[in-house]
Amino acid sequence: MLGEHDRENKTETVTVERKLARAKVYGNFSILTFNNDIAVLELESPVELGSAIRPACLPSDGESS
Repeated sequence: MLGEHDRENKTETVTVERKLARAKVYGNFSILTFNNDIAVLELESPVELGSAIRPACLPSDGESS
């Protein structure tokens, strides 16, 4: 579900469903602490980006979050 920012709010207006084609989870992910909780997701079909659906901004090399 894309655009779903508050899972308890059932009235969000911009949500889109897509099936997942592939997921590449970061190798150092810990289910216990959720450290390194990042993955690359490939969707089965494209999605239009907008104010509620956009890519994550990651720090540049050498930058800290």
